[in-house]
Amino acid sequence: MNPPRNAIPKEPPCARAAVEHGAQPAPRAALVFLAHGSRDPLWSGFLDAVIERALAQNSEACIRKAFLESMAPSLLDEVDALTAQGVCRVVIVPLFLGSGRHVREDVPAVVAALRARHPSLEIDLRASAGEDPAVLDLLARLGLEALGAR
Repeated sequence: MNPPRNAIPKEPPCARAAVEHGAQPAPRAALVFLAHGSRDPLWSGFLDAVIERALAQNSEACIRKAFLESMAPSLLDEVDALTAQGVCRVVIVPLFLGSGRHVREDVPAVVAALRARHPSLEIDLRASAGEDPAVLDLLARLGLEALGAR
């Protein structure tokens, strides 16, 4: 069975040794899409579709998913696994439309815990998807298209 195409290989003990032996070192950076989570296992299908589209645009990227609650892996578990595999920079993109308590309090608290657990890890917490003007424009367009549809 082949590993998923975005799987992270185990990093050799030393990057120089990896190069000397012709091995590829683990990716140095990873993107983690963070979503709320649900008790419904089908709910996360959209997140798989987002990752699939991102990998279609950059098949070399290390892209993972994590959930704030109700589903696995948690953000803590996913970042722990990435750092154990040699990743030294993690970019977290929260896929939340509104800036409620989860975005304002819960996500920053988890990121603070990650920074305490992994002080040498560079963690880049991006703004929530709902704060991106392109996402807001897309939502407006979807609504207007629905209004014009008969």
